[in-house]
Amino acid sequence: MGKGRKRKRKENYYVVTISDNPKASTHAMRMTQGSRYFWSVVISALLVVLVFFVALLNYRNSVLNGKEAVYIATVESLQSEIDRLSAENATLTDKVKILSDTVYEKSVVVDAIVERSIPSGFPLSVAADFSEKEIEVKMDGDKVICPTIEFAAKNGTFVLAPGDGKVLRVVDEGNDIWNIEIDHGNGYVTFYEMPSKPKVRDGDEVAKGGPLCELKSSDKSPTVVYKMTYNGEYINPGELLSIDG
Repeated sequence: MGKGRKRKRKENYYVVTISDNPKASTHAMRMTQGSRYFWSVVISALLVVLVFFVALLNYRNSVLNGKEAVYIATVESLQSEIDRLSAENATLTDKVKILSDTVYEKSVVVDAIVERSIPSGFPLSVAADFSEKEIEVKMDGDKVICPTIEFAAKNGTFVLAPGDGKVLRVVDEGNDIWNIEIDHGNGYVTFYEMPSKPKVRDGDEVAKGGPLCELKSSDKSPTVVYKMTYNGEYINPGELLSIDG
């Protein structure tokens, strides 16, 4: 009995598709070994593509997350800089206010000093009759007209400084006549002629309303002559004179 020939067994696979519709028919598709290999390659390729796209998506997300982190860091840095500048601005605002207040206070003080140095005060301690006259005097070798005020005072009356200033000179003219010259430091200079010895000397600082002399004369009504210059020119002292009595 001869040996039978060995047959190669073919393996067949069937794919059955069943529908939920009761009226639909059932389909069966036979899958051979070759077709099974084909579909396994296709599925493997699809899996590779899917893995690639998942990896690409993850990379894109990581890049976006990195950019977002950089953006957040930039925003935080800018906010920090804004906070710093705001703090500096507040500090500068406080400094400007302090400086402004200081300048204002100093300006008030300066204004008060300037006001006190203007020779507007009444030059006698009590009210007195006076008259305005114009006399001819020499200035720098030339004869000029000088407006004056002559006060008819009483003994015991004090001659007062009309504004803050410095005594430039005290001159004894003889015959019991004395002259005082005061520089008020702002262009104004005042001159006094009186029949009594002054209480001040050259270089003395005088305050507005401060006594320069007490009138003590043999004349019952001693005369005080008052003159004024501004920037080297004689002016009428009555234009600044403040009469309180």
